[in-house]
Amino acid sequence: SSLSQQDSLRLAEQAAAQSVVLLKNESQTLPLEASGKTIALIGPLIEDRDSLMGCWRFDGRTEEVETLSEALKRNLPADSTLLTAPGCSIEGNNLDLEPAIRIAKLADTIILALGENDKMSGEAHSRAHINLPGRQLELVRSICALGKPVIAILFCGRPLAIPELVESVSSLLLAWHGGTRAAQGICDVIFGRVNPAGKLTITFPRCEGQIPIYYAHKSTGRPIESTGVIQFNQNHRSMYLDETNSPLFPFGYGLSYTQFNYSDLQISHKRIEQNGILQISAMIENSGNYAGKEIVQLYVKDCFGIVTRPVKELKGFQKIELQPSEKQMVSFRLPISDLAFLNADLDPIIEPGDFKVWVGPNSDEGLEGSFEVL
Repeated sequence: SSLSQQDSLRLAEQAAAQSVVLLKNESQTLPLEASGKTIALIGPLIEDRDSLMGCWRFDGRTEEVETLSEALKRNLPADSTLLTAPGCSIEGNNLDLEPAIRIAKLADTIILALGENDKMSGEAHSRAHINLPGRQLELVRSICALGKPVIAILFCGRPLAIPELVESVSSLLLAWHGGTRAAQGICDVIFGRVNPAGKLTITFPRCEGQIPIYYAHKSTGRPIESTGVIQFNQNHRSMYLDETNSPLFPFGYGLSYTQFNYSDLQISHKRIEQNGILQISAMIENSGNYAGKEIVQLYVKDCFGIVTRPVKELKGFQKIELQPSEKQMVSFRLPISDLAFLNADLDPIIEPGDFKVWVGPNSDEGLEGSFEVL
């Protein structure tokens, strides 16, 4: 049966909230306790309706879209105060810092609405420089220099190279272009009615020079053997001299208002035939103070192959919900046939040999084990 308009809007609101990815939450700035507080909402996207809809939309009506400013006014406690100023335009050289700094000085907490507008993403809308467009970074520097808690909401349709923004703000929410009910969905996350559980389906680079950057890249003949920026101490390695190889945020990354601990990795077979099925499990515990959802991820690496193999491949994921202090054993079923790949003649093959396996919260972290295919 078709959804009513009200049901459709409610579903859009849920989708917007669930797609938000929490990238940083220093000192537990979020969820926001706003009662009796003054909140400054600053940024070029605070009154933008079109950009919340995103680039590929046909049936949506902009006039039905609530702005972030309107939604915050409606969601804030009655004893709180909301002050607003755009600070700059989304692109070009327009910068109006004085009103933004004035209200920021009056505020207990500052919310910055930053990123791309709806016309910067989609088909035939490439950008060579994928940092914050216009003079938004100048706005960020001026506001963060005040030393107050700053929550940044990032609207975009692509990964952005934003290391300075990440370093500068207290909390960072990736909101994409969330659709008709995006503003309310974001408010649900900000005020803790929804505990964010979104994970990145793409990798965020530190700078354009790292692109292409993705979690499943091929193994190299001379991989680096340490982390961080390496200055000439490992000649002829697959590395940058002036930047770390690691991404700003890896594939599968996303935080929660609670914490999840991973333990007790179990692998059903240390050696298994090619027609077998491997069972892989781990214990996940909610060790924080909020009920929350976690997307548990399974990765596998074929250590040696007749053709070069990825350093890691996602082979499964499960979304679970845990109350504080609750534990759950999460199990994955991995048929060895899922480890097949194409050889040089494009024939699917399963090669015997050593494999590594990880169960974790993203593609960079997790419990590690191993098994052998016979």
